[in-house]
Amino acid sequence: MKKGIVNVLHITTDDKFFDSVFDEWKQDKHFMNKALFVSLWGNHKFKHIKNKENVDVIFGCKHIKEYLRFSDYDLVFFHSLPPRYYRLVKYIPDDKIVIWWMWGYDVYYSLRMIPALINIDLYKPITKHYVNNCFKPKELLLNLLWWMMRKKTRKDRDYAIGRIDFFQPVLKNEYDLIKRIPQFRAQEFYYKNSWLSFSSVLPKKADGDILIGNSATTTNNHLDVLNIIMNIKQPCQNIIMPLSYGNKEYTEWLNNKINNDSVIKLHDFMPKEDYFRLLNKCSYAIIGTLRQQAIGNVSFVLSQGIKLFLYRDSIIYKNYKELGFVVYTIEDMTMDSLKTPLTKDEIDINIKASIKEYNRRNTIYEHFINCMNNI
Repeated sequence: MKKGIVNVLHITTDDKFFDSVFDEWKQDKHFMNKALFVSLWGNHKFKHIKNKENVDVIFGCKHIKEYLRFSDYDLVFFHSLPPRYYRLVKYIPDDKIVIWWMWGYDVYYSLRMIPALINIDLYKPITKHYVNNCFKPKELLLNLLWWMMRKKTRKDRDYAIGRIDFFQPVLKNEYDLIKRIPQFRAQEFYYKNSWLSFSSVLPKKADGDILIGNSATTTNNHLDVLNIIMNIKQPCQNIIMPLSYGNKEYTEWLNNKINNDSVIKLHDFMPKEDYFRLLNKCSYAIIGTLRQQAIGNVSFVLSQGIKLFLYRDSIIYKNYKELGFVVYTIEDMTMDSLKTPLTKDEIDINIKASIKEYNRRNTIYEHFINCMNNI
């Protein structure tokens, strides 16, 4: 490692978030970056990653071991930690720094028949009934295989967690939750990312549209939320429901269940700028996830003066209340709730809370950089 420059190896899945995050790292003068994708079949065709020239594709246990043991890097940054990457951690030399950027699925779900790292109930009653009745017989054999391998997978996961040096949560309180795991010893970390603009944020109109959820995933609890708000929203208010990615079967189920002209379902992918422009026409947002999810949407909503509703037992709600934001509960929604947007004073409170949390994360980042320079 040259003075002031850290060579970073990004180990990633084929996901839509990679390109934007990798670009953030490339813009940081402290790092030199390259990426690794571990293929299951050798000749992988990327579905989501566009910047393929930045990614080395490796196949085969022997080649993976050699790559991780002899490549020129100082730091490994995991873009989430799926089970198939647990064993990769064993091949990383002890003198390398390991950072795990937690996404959500890697801690909130039971993976390969071993318990979730953060074990919470993800579903409200209507959605839970759907989830419990959509078992696929073809998954039985795979689940049986995972069950037979569960002890080995659990051992690999425990080792991987114990090897992590720095942990990047999405929400502040997730670090406190993950610290309860006996093997966990990592310090909190945040990479330096771009910042939302808060210029000219004014109160929204009282009869503005309502955003529900962020994707076609069951954890959004769409029908549970709709069951509450359809009788209390104003007739002129449309409901914006993004469904451009997620689960196709769940999307079909929602399409069959929702037949209301006021519900606008967004099935097609939209450029980021167009999507946020549409969201900015909303006065209210209702995010029905109980785990951490849709935080890009939540951050934008809070920055633009949109009134946010969350379930009281949601990790997101608890996080933002602890940080001093003005957020509301879905359980306490009334007809007046969707007629009363945030005031200017409430908007200012959320902006100040956002800036305070941004500065806290930036301080952690700067401390990390200083530590790297002193190695």
